[in-house]
Amino acid sequence: MRKILIGAILFTVCLSACKTPKKTIVETHTEYIEVLKDTTIFLPADSSSVRALLQCDSLGNIYIKEIETLQGKVNSTAKVTIKDNYIIADCKCDSMSIYFQYKERHYKETTKETDIQYVEKELKWWQTALMFVGVLMILFVVVKLLLK
Repeated sequence: MRKILIGAILFTVCLSACKTPKKTIVETHTEYIEVLKDTTIFLPADSSSVRALLQCDSLGNIYIKEIETLQGKVNSTAKVTIKDNYIIADCKCDSMSIYFQYKERHYKETTKETDIQYVEKELKWWQTALMFVGVLMILFVVVKLLLK
């Protein structure tokens, strides 16, 4: 009885086989696209004004004693006049446009999944012959055990 049990276990082990699972490879690529863009920036007209008090010293040199008003922004051209011991500077600036070029970057991430499939090779003639001999030996062992 023990020999029959061992033979049955060996018979099931000989008939079992291993199978490899399918493998999936995931590849991630990050690429960026750089786009060159042009634009024009318009600046509005601007004006500024300065009013200061001038005085003369004993030598006759004129100097600024006090700045009364100072108004304006960045871009301006000055027009200066001196009248009644006051200096008046008026500044005006036309509207202007600036040509500006900049780069825009867009990031794009792509994933690619690849399934690896295994292809079985055809058996050579001698491998087929060995399998046939193995089956005959298994049958021989089983018949031998059953006859005992």
